[in-house]
Amino acid sequence: MEYKLYLVDRDDHFQAAAAFVAADDMEAVEIAASVQSTCSDVARGYEVWRGTERLAKVRPRSSAYQDMILYELAMKRHDKVLDLADRLQRTCPHLRRSRSLLEATAKLGASQVP
Repeated sequence: MEYKLYLVDRDDHFQAAAAFVAADDMEAVEIAASVQSTCSDVARGYEVWRGTERLAKVRPRSSAYQDMILYELAMKRHDKVLDLADRLQRTCPHLRRSRSLLEATAKLGASQVP
């Protein structure tokens, strides 16, 4: 199924968007959470849409535990998360300055998929 991820800045404005494919709604939300966590220094939250239906609107608070859980989700969906993060980084000027996105994509790119 096709989904759309919208990343939201600290002022609650949409700053980036990208379409992606996921097997189901759960996978789509997991991928979105993982991608947002990789650029959380510039993207405060995210929304996931399937057509005209909003599946998730999230403005998370940072915590070490949450970061660990999101990293585990990112590894579970490694290829899809890496592809979407890479496309967002290349096409969205706001995300090009995200240090955490650069670090996360390098880390995911170097990781072995379990």
